[in-house]
Amino acid sequence: PSALPKVRALAGSEEAEVRKAVWNALGSVGDATVVPLLAKAPASPDPLEQMAAQQSLLLLHRGDVTAALLAALPEATPSERRELFRALSGRGDSGAVPGLLKLARGGDPALQPGAFQALGRLVDGRHLRTLVDWFLAV
Repeated sequence: PSALPKVRALAGSEEAEVRKAVWNALGSVGDATVVPLLAKAPASPDPLEQMAAQQSLLLLHRGDVTAALLAALPEATPSERRELFRALSGRGDSGAVPGLLKLARGGDPALQPGAFQALGRLVDGRHLRTLVDWFLAV
């Protein structure tokens, strides 16, 4: 973790190989603060760089990563939102369900499809009552 500032500083490198190494390293040394940075990385034309950033979003474990993923959604571009929702569902963190339900019910139609997709992968029996109550109220 002490390497995080130096690794983050290299994220703006002109060299794709350096950036790919940064994205790989952030999965290990990063924390919730690097979520927006990693969400932007898949916009790269280099598929290996994209995959490295996507993998790091799944591996992050320092700080409240789930809250950071959810918080980044409203200001994210459509491609960043895709990555954020992919990470939310791919991490398998059912703690994201309340936040995703809020987005699915919320007023931003740009966030609703991604929220529903992520919910489809994360909802389990513990959330059944909440979902039934919500659908009955709609």
